[in-house]
Amino acid sequence: VSTQSTGADVPPPMYDHYQAQTGGYFFEALVYVSGYLFLLFLAICLACGLYFMAELAEEYPTHTGRFIKCATLVVLAILSLIHISEPTRLLSISYAVFCLKKKKKK
Repeated sequence: VSTQSTGADVPPPMYDHYQAQTGGYFFEALVYVSGYLFLLFLAICLACGLYFMAELAEEYPTHTGRFIKCATLVVLAILSLIHISEPTRLLSISYAVFCLKKKKKK
């Protein structure tokens, strides 16, 4: 009776998933660099937008006031819709509060 293994029942050796991919570390670095570039360009766009709004406010104060009111209402409406559509777990929350009150009584 042979006790040698044929290799079929031996699990594959554990290895880092980056070693299996060619250039895995390069693409990971590329993702990080592109993420930081995205944040940089986003900050530049916001700064340009704020500069434009400041110039607009100096030249057209009534139009700017109207625009800011409309933008505020739009943001409030969007946040309200997000809050309304967010699923709440009132039963779970009330049960957790009940359990906390029950522990305090003991």
